[in-house]
Amino acid sequence: MTNEKHKDRWLWYPGDFEIRHGLLQNFQREERGFDWPAYWYMDDCHRNVKFKRYYFLDQPSMFKVTIQGVGYVEINGQKHPCGKWLTCPAGKAKIRIFVGHTSGLPAMFIEGDEVKSDIGWTASNFIEEYPAGWSPLYVDIAKDPNQIYYQKE
Repeated sequence: MTNEKHKDRWLWYPGDFEIRHGLLQNFQREERGFDWPAYWYMDDCHRNVKFKRYYFLDQPSMFKVTIQGVGYVEINGQKHPCGKWLTCPAGKAKIRIFVGHTSGLPAMFIEGDEVKSDIGWTASNFIEEYPAGWSPLYVDIAKDPNQIYYQKE
């Protein structure tokens, strides 16, 4: 069984998931038979996020980055597109992933043996940097963190 700390998961800027999902829920309200959006101020998530992590690899490692939004992967300063299998060289590696999303939560998911989206990543809004946010409900790449999965009656 995979150790929970090392399990792949969707990552985002901490706090943004809760802010974005609160906004989505408050605009899905229905009352008296019609849509009833929030009638108070609503905040939203950051629009661009930088993820960063350092690796010390004994051998080259392949990985693939899937994002919600637009962006790219940077391995030791060299830019690569998301959505393709990439190889991180052996030795010390600095990996940064830049994601922007104008209409949703910027998020990323990494598939790989050594390089993966587990809890060792940081996220930055280009002002402050914190450990990346995540939820145990979004550990499947097919589960979009911009969607709320619940049944409405």
